[in-house]
Amino acid sequence: NIFSGGGVMKMKNKLISLISAILLLLVGMAMTGCMPSMAKTPLGGAAESGDINAVKDLLAKASNACEEQEYGQTAYMLAATYDLTIFPLDIKYRTCRDEIYRILIENAYETFNKGGKCPLLLYYAAGGGCNDVVRGLLEKGYNPNEKYTDSTALSYAAFHGQLETVKILLNKGADLDSAITWLKESASKQLPHLNEPMNRKHYDKANQGIKVLSGLKPIYEGWSYNQKGNYDEAIRVFNRALEINPKDETALRGRGWAKYHKGSFNEAVSDFNKALENIEPTDKDLLKDALRGKAFSYLGFGDKETALNLIKQAKSASDYDNNYDLSLIYYAIGEKEKAWLGYK
Repeated sequence: NIFSGGGVMKMKNKLISLISAILLLLVGMAMTGCMPSMAKTPLGGAAESGDINAVKDLLAKASNACEEQEYGQTAYMLAATYDLTIFPLDIKYRTCRDEIYRILIENAYETFNKGGKCPLLLYYAAGGGCNDVVRGLLEKGYNPNEKYTDSTALSYAAFHGQLETVKILLNKGADLDSAITWLKESASKQLPHLNEPMNRKHYDKANQGIKVLSGLKPIYEGWSYNQKGNYDEAIRVFNRALEINPKDETALRGRGWAKYHKGSFNEAVSDFNKALENIEPTDKDLLKDALRGKAFSYLGFGDKETALNLIKQAKSASDYDNNYDLSLIYYAIGEKEKAWLGYK
């Protein structure tokens, strides 16, 4: 008998009393009409159950994934977890690799673009690795450090192992240190309960997120050195990062800019070329940055034609206003009239 022994028996009695009190409270709430309901819209119910056909049908009939259910949850929030039949042993999470989650997040983004309110859309898109939506929100000025119970989109993306999403957020100013702090605190809270499978899974995922962010930290320290003009230290840090991953475009771009500022134009061009080989075609800001760096490095050689062409390529890749950069180039090569008048 697992309840043998006086101390354990007292614990059992206390547990029974607590359960009885809770049941009495629930009965009282039901009798007085105060029982909270878990009402969901048809879309919310279909999203939570994983009924992809029903979700598609309801979205086609103008339902929207941003509509809040009771307790403030939206359809995409309800879709984020599944296989709850084995709760509390485990929870499984959907990502944008799951069609149902992807179409809900994309519908939410469309609603957002039309002026609709979509709470925590960046947070849930980041956790699911929905990178097109994450990029779109950030380009529209969405705050990358918006908090939800002290967690941010960056910590949530790292928790779920979404490395590409993590890099996108960091490139837009997400706070690396606060994300690491949250993950450490989240992991430490699980320590007394590691014998429980769900707590163990949470602990492992949080620690994996810490490992991911800690591995990227030197790269972003390198960018900080760049901003401070300490290019030798920036190059040292980027070199260390590239020993781990020679194809890391963030470190390659950072080292390229540091070498440009030091006047090592050949080496800078080489780094920017390698970075461009490893940047996704959809990452417009990164393409623009690498092409600009390459352009100014060629200008350092005195090759104005290549520099101008690269700035025009950067505009084609990201549709940014390149007049300022063109003016800088014309001014540098002595064509001041074009520099002051602008170039169209």
